[in-house]
Amino acid sequence: MTRPVLLLLLVGLLTACGAEGGGRPNCVLIVVDTLRADRVGCYGYEKGTTPSIDAIASEGILFENAIAQAAYTLPSMATLFTALNPMSHGVRRHPDTEGRVDVLSPRLETLPEFLSARGYATQAVVSNSLFQKRFRVGFDAGFDVYDVGRRRRDAGPTTDRVLELLDRNLAGRKPFFLWVHYIDPHWPYDPPESFERPFSHDDGGQFQRLLQRFENKSLPREIINFTPPLDADGRAAALCAYDNEVAYVDGQIGRLMAGLEERGLDEKTVVAVVSDHGEALGEHGVSFAHSFTLYDEVQRVVQIIRPAGGTAGGTKAVRVGDQVRLLDFAPTLLGLLGFDPDDRDSDLLANAEGRDLSPLWTEGAVALDALPAYAESEAWSAEAVGAAGRTGGAIALPRSGGKWKMVRFKGYKLIAIPGAEWELYDLTEDGREISNLLPHAPPEAASPLARLMEAYLDDDGPIHGASSRSRLDEETRRELDAVLDALGYGR
Repeated sequence: MTRPVLLLLLVGLLTACGAEGGGRPNCVLIVVDTLRADRVGCYGYEKGTTPSIDAIASEGILFENAIAQAAYTLPSMATLFTALNPMSHGVRRHPDTEGRVDVLSPRLETLPEFLSARGYATQAVVSNSLFQKRFRVGFDAGFDVYDVGRRRRDAGPTTDRVLELLDRNLAGRKPFFLWVHYIDPHWPYDPPESFERPFSHDDGGQFQRLLQRFENKSLPREIINFTPPLDADGRAAALCAYDNEVAYVDGQIGRLMAGLEERGLDEKTVVAVVSDHGEALGEHGVSFAHSFTLYDEVQRVVQIIRPAGGTAGGTKAVRVGDQVRLLDFAPTLLGLLGFDPDDRDSDLLANAEGRDLSPLWTEGAVALDALPAYAESEAWSAEAVGAAGRTGGAIALPRSGGKWKMVRFKGYKLIAIPGAEWELYDLTEDGREISNLLPHAPPEAASPLARLMEAYLDDDGPIHGASSRSRLDEETRRELDAVLDALGYGR
């Protein structure tokens, strides 16, 4: 980056920090559940699914290679809020059949708690009903307003509630932090009837019948994931349905951004757009799902931060090609809000395993070393994942259970799979992760990754930050089962 661009970024930030009597900028964190980076226009997708997200990226910092630390929502969001890997924050499993859930420990300071303690009004409007207080997962800590639907909520009603909160914030003197969590690209892919769907493929109604069979529970989820009864046209229709969900939520993000501008909040607000994980859409023997594997269709995510005011605040678009992690999000965001990312008086920043990423776009800063990314899957039984087969040359999901683990470093990825051969990929030459290089990998590729993996495997003992799993009462457990079923996590 040139020095004039850096100065413009700093001027824009300082101007925002000095607004409203010296107050810090506001922050809106938009999380889009299950959004693949490669289905977003500013990440190279050409179907026009995301003009609103693209506009945000055009005025901010886009991280081209951001990697999630888990393959499903709760641990990934815990990493986003704590700057810790899953083995450190302890949220590592889905709720189980006994109604037990991993708790985000109250001993850990989270991003909303950090901001609340420093004078921010903190608010959450969340569409994913797994985050409800009654399920005791712990994500409500630090929020003044915590609005989570009892069932999956579409982006339209979620945005309506967000705009109400923006009106409330106009009367307040505090800066605000607002977490908006949209879930629309998550299975099942079926936008509201009122939404004019821009993408379609004639499949004779196959995909709609598949959705209906899912809704009436006449088709096991494992079949949908591993052997969906769809021909090529049915699969094309399914991909259009996913793109329609992405387009629908992008339109609502556009409403949110227009709401900021109409209320005069645009130039005072840092806006971040992040996805917690992606989605397998037929790659590696898995369809319409995440949680199982650690390939890039699931692990490569959207990470965009637009400083207050965007170009109106003096910023200019920056694209960062280096590998980064969701682990790095909180320290980086706090730096852009005017806090010292190296502040060791804060538990969040003192314990952070993530890094402030600003040296990656700041001229004259001390360079960051290459950042290795760790990730893990859900722990699945062999019975749950054994249905996959080899299709179209893709690598089949092994007939093995347990938690997959991954390290991704300097263009290579190593995946440790319980009870099966490990996998190594050269991502520069094999971005689709088809050709496993093991056991004949060059030592310069395999050895550093093996050492990293060994360190992560050794760190898989007692969970450092987590309290014990919380057990729900019978009524709440039944409610949780209904929520999981609606999201496709049949058990």
